[in-house]
Amino acid sequence: VRTGPRSFADLRFRDEVIIRIKQDSRFRIDRLTRDRNASLRAGLDLSAGTALFSFKKLQRGDFAEVRTPTSVAGVRGTSFGVSVSENRDVRYEVLEGTISVRGRVVIDGSGPTDEAARGVLEGVERRLAERAVAVEANEVCEVKERDARALAKKIEEILVVLPEKGKRAEERRLDDAITKIAAGTATPRIYTAAESPPAHLLELKQMAIIGEAKDESVVTRWERDRRSAPDTPVPFEFGAKSASPRSTEAFGFGAHGFAKPHALHPA
Repeated sequence: VRTGPRSFADLRFRDEVIIRIKQDSRFRIDRLTRDRNASLRAGLDLSAGTALFSFKKLQRGDFAEVRTPTSVAGVRGTSFGVSVSENRDVRYEVLEGTISVRGRVVIDGSGPTDEAARGVLEGVERRLAERAVAVEANEVCEVKERDARALAKKIEEILVVLPEKGKRAEERRLDDAITKIAAGTATPRIYTAAESPPAHLLELKQMAIIGEAKDESVVTRWERDRRSAPDTPVPFEFGAKSASPRSTEAFGFGAHGFAKPHALHPA
């Protein structure tokens, strides 16, 4: 999903997830469904701009994460916003609940294809996950692009001198080096709302209120108000339900913030 200037899009999955994609943003849904065990599986990616999320509390077995170019946020059932700046710094703002934020390994190009090289990246990812920080209600978390760039440089240096497979002593030294790299990587920084005033908490509160309104669908209200005043723009009020378990409802908005809803069906 891409949004332009002075526009945004709202997506809903069932009554469980609401996503607002703000202007000048690029957002991708890698996965958003419930599996055969009725567990939520959500893999979401924000590469530019800002997105706001409202998740109902996740149950045991549910999995949801939001990825950015330099970080990953594990969702535990919460309302939060994510912004990716032009220089790829990332900022999280949490209204309710908790998210778990960690750095992300980013290597230029298509990534290593060698098994040993992939093992290095996976090893660093695991250790970064162990050092994830919990961001709670009314807190702000920042991940700097320079930290991700410094991490990538260290990993690339290791990839140049990978040991031959089967040399256990060398492989142990490599594992120690991976551990030191992860330990030396800056952790995401957490601030209170007073230290770093959030920009999206009010809008997140409004989304939470909208998400609880189930009296009628957006389409019904849109059509009703359109018939009563055909020449008047109709303000957005979110309450629509998705047509199927694998669909979301999307609402595209122009400069005035009004548009008729239409369905998106992720592959």
